[in-house]
Amino acid sequence: MTRMGVKMKGALKRLPIVVLITFTIVTFACSSVVGPSSGDTPTATSVVTANVTFTEAVCTRVIDGDTIEVSIDGETYTVRYIGVDTPEMDDNRSEYRALAEEATQANRDMVEGENVSLEKDVSETDQYGRLLRYVFVGYDFVNAELVSEGYAWAKSYPPDTKYDALFHDLESEAENAGLGVWSLP
Repeated sequence: MTRMGVKMKGALKRLPIVVLITFTIVTFACSSVVGPSSGDTPTATSVVTANVTFTEAVCTRVIDGDTIEVSIDGETYTVRYIGVDTPEMDDNRSEYRALAEEATQANRDMVEGENVSLEKDVSETDQYGRLLRYVFVGYDFVNAELVSEGYAWAKSYPPDTKYDALFHDLESEAENAGLGVWSLP
C-alpha cells in the first residue's frame, strides 16, 4: 500500500465546524506559553489556547502503528494514540501481521525523530501507564492520517472521544476505497 500523504489542511473540510474553529484559533491565534506544571501531566512547556493544550515532545521511537515513545523535558514516555487501533504484530493471521508492519512503517515515516505536539482529551493514561494523546506533526494529524490511509480502524475509547466523528468519517472513506485493513476479505 502506498502512503497517500493526506495533510491536515486538506482534511479540514471534513472537520465539524466547532473543531475547525478550534483548530483555526490554535493555529493562528497568539498563544500563551505556560511553564512546567505539577501532577500527573508530564512536566513540559505547553501551549494553551482556546481550551486546547498541546505538549511539545520529540518522538524517539516508534513501537508499532499506534504507539510511540517520546521525550518530554528529558523524560521518556510511551504514548498510545487515542481513537485508532492498528493491526498487531503478533496476530495469528499473516495478512494482519503484514498490515501491522505497514502501519508501523507508516507511523515511523510520519513521526520518528520529529517534533510532535500531543493533545490530551479526558484521560491522562491507560491501564498500562501509557499517555493517551492525539498526535500532530506540524499540520499533520497523525491519528487521522492512519485511519484515512487504511492503516488503522477508528475505535472509540470513552471518555476520550473528541475526534470520533472525524475518525469514523475517514474510516468510511478508507473502507469505500478498499485501503489497507479494508482490502482484506
